[in-house]
Amino acid sequence: MPLKLLFIFIIILFSGADALSDELKTLKAERVFLEEELKLAKEPHIYFIFDFKDKKILVKARGKAFKELSIKDFGFWGKPIDVKSAALIKKSSLFGPKRAKIKPGSAGDNVNGEDFQLDAIEIADMPESYSLSFNGIIIHIKPETEGVISLLKNTYRSVEWHITRLLYALWNVAQGKQFIAITISLKEEDAQALYWAAYEKINVIIYKPD
Repeated sequence: MPLKLLFIFIIILFSGADALSDELKTLKAERVFLEEELKLAKEPHIYFIFDFKDKKILVKARGKAFKELSIKDFGFWGKPIDVKSAALIKKSSLFGPKRAKIKPGSAGDNVNGEDFQLDAIEIADMPESYSLSFNGIIIHIKPETEGVISLLKNTYRSVEWHITRLLYALWNVAQGKQFIAITISLKEEDAQALYWAAYEKINVIIYKPD
């Protein structure tokens, strides 16, 4: 009986140590996260926070959130991500937003007349499927699956993304760089809003405590 109790005590002791270690890691990640955001909040610029703990994307400035997007689903591929800010290198999509091109004289003599209109590019014109590239990290944004047509589109996008991810991985491995891929599903209008708000060199914080 005493040996059995001792065995149970040892199990509880080691389980408690593991739990304490995990809690310390979480607290450290949260501290680093707050320090990184404080750096960005001091500057008068917009920044994004990809918060995978609470499954949301925040668009913020000066520490104040003025847009929140709900992450419907996500997936990671590669090594764990350190909590730190990163600048967007580029955003790319198969079918990007297009503005109508006006050639001099192509509109006839009524260019300045009431019939002439120049359509502005709005959020609804933004792509709902695209990639955001950072140094060693690529985030693939896609709309959540709703209905048969959406399922077919996302199946095609998934195949395309797996091929692209493999090419990016091989390219980074050949250069001796670390590569991390993230897939995020959003509501279609939220995906378009994120593309519209993102611009090159905008800073983001990717927060995913283990």
